[in-house]
Amino acid sequence: MTDLLVLDQLSVVYRQWWSRRRVAAVQSVSLRVGAGEAVGLVGESGCGKSTLVSATVGVAPRTTGSVTLGGRPLTHRVGHRHGPRPEDVQTIFQNVDAHIDPAWTPDALLAETAARFGRDSAEVEAVLARVGLSHRRSVVAGRLSGGERRRLGLARVLLVRAQLILADEPCAGVDAGRRLDLVHALRAHQPPGGGLLLVSHDLHLVRATCDRVYVMLGGRVVEHCPTVDLGRLAHHPYTDTLLRAAGLREGDVPPHHANPGPGCALVATCSSATATCRSVPPRLLAQSSPEHRLACPHPVAAP
Repeated sequence: MTDLLVLDQLSVVYRQWWSRRRVAAVQSVSLRVGAGEAVGLVGESGCGKSTLVSATVGVAPRTTGSVTLGGRPLTHRVGHRHGPRPEDVQTIFQNVDAHIDPAWTPDALLAETAARFGRDSAEVEAVLARVGLSHRRSVVAGRLSGGERRRLGLARVLLVRAQLILADEPCAGVDAGRRLDLVHALRAHQPPGGGLLLVSHDLHLVRATCDRVYVMLGGRVVEHCPTVDLGRLAHHPYTDTLLRAAGLREGDVPPHHANPGPGCALVATCSSATATCRSVPPRLLAQSSPEHRLACPHPVAAP
């Protein structure tokens, strides 16, 4: 499979202006999205998922590492004269209100997008129907609900038909019954060989729509595997926690307290933690399958 997007040892370190302390939001993350592939990225709030997306498209500065899009280094942000075109990459950020004018109607917003990318009125009609906004097309965006504004943002991306879509919680605030259809719509409106990176807290959605999944904790990728294997394998303790919380594995959800030190983030609550776990950054280790790697010497076996 040809790689469409490749992140190699990407790190993002911020300096807090009030304390001057350096904060490693993303730590040496390597990730790939193949042509024609949908990849999920899951993890708790604050683990670095959104920062990773922002750094990928050049909105957040990268401290170390590289990003390659279609085999070419992505060194400028999307839309820059030396960067990728909007048709190459579209990003759905969590704050959808940042790129939707509240005084414009869905009709006007989508007409502008259609004119820019050469889409006709029939395509606008089809997209409005696909996201369920046909009956709200003349209402200004400021009067739409949060879920409706989220669907309007998705509609604009559908019209662009980008080769790569980075979607950060694209279904937040959207009714549960619509989420699966909306992600399928994103895939259906991409050109052949298009790729999707789906950032989500919804493990059920990721498992239903993605080919592979990466799990982030404390700024690091601690596991990745094919989504069909979720719940069947011996998983990282944190992945096991997510599966139990989503009802994809039986058992109580164990407590979780993040460790601010250099080692594994779970040492405070892991009964198998050693001195090495406390002091050495975890490394991704190959398991029985080359596609399954996790950063823990004591994985939790499937029940």
